[in-house]
Amino acid sequence: MDALLALGPFCKVPLNVTLRGVTNSKDSPSVDHIKAAAFPTLIRFILVDDGLEMKINRRGLKPNGGGEVIFKCPVRRNLRPLQALQPGMVKRVRGTVYAAKVSPALANRTVESAKGVLLGFLPDIYIHTDQNRGKQAGGSPGFGVNLIAETTTGTFFSAELVSNIVSEGLEPSVPEDLGRAAANKLLDEIYRGGCVDSTFQWLAALYMALGQKDVSKILTGPLSEYTINFLQHLREFFAITFKLENPQEVDKDDDDAEGDNSVQKENFNEDSLPGANKVLMTCVGIGYSNINKRTL
Repeated sequence: MDALLALGPFCKVPLNVTLRGVTNSKDSPSVDHIKAAAFPTLIRFILVDDGLEMKINRRGLKPNGGGEVIFKCPVRRNLRPLQALQPGMVKRVRGTVYAAKVSPALANRTVESAKGVLLGFLPDIYIHTDQNRGKQAGGSPGFGVNLIAETTTGTFFSAELVSNIVSEGLEPSVPEDLGRAAANKLLDEIYRGGCVDSTFQWLAALYMALGQKDVSKILTGPLSEYTINFLQHLREFFAITFKLENPQEVDKDDDDAEGDNSVQKENFNEDSLPGANKVLMTCVGIGYSNINKRTL
């Protein structure tokens, strides 16, 4: 799914693929996480979400999988440059607790424990349960939770945890502990902040690099190790280098610059950028164009 997200907008025809296997695991972002955090990032670059869809037909947990997902993605000739500098404040939290081949009570207990943590910070919280049985539950039992925080500027942060696998000799997860841990993980993601979920910083960097020959800027939280390695790959493959700055220092430089020569000013301060230290990523796109998308 990660590869299809990166390649989808530049395909010859709109994607309409069916993927089968594991949908939720601890090893990689789940389909819920991708839909919650990666889709909004893609929409910022293609503007219109017509044709962008993901439908989960069956859940598939480790080790036997058995899940099925339908993924649709539109194609575009170019990606627009992005200026995302204001993360905004969290206004609501949504979530899904999924369960496959286990008692529905486990999902309900997970919901209550997660809400118990989050209600101390925000009143607008809704977490629904997705109980799967029979063929819709895949080949292995288990349960997990995916939480999504939305800000006033349309930024989405997501956090997910999956229960331990009993067949691998691990102790089964306690629903209350899983819910609290997922809520704390979401709070940590909000603390990191920025205008993109930390798991998909690499995706925003890729779209910025492949965008039109214009300046793109995005504010992120501390860069993940995966993103740092991905930026090195972008430099090797596309000969493009990102400018990484501390936003507070950028604001100080803007104050010293003269009006006619200064870049459009954004007020970065401790009040507007709470939480962890932020990184301002800037680059000029290579102007990549989808050769299959002809102009009339």
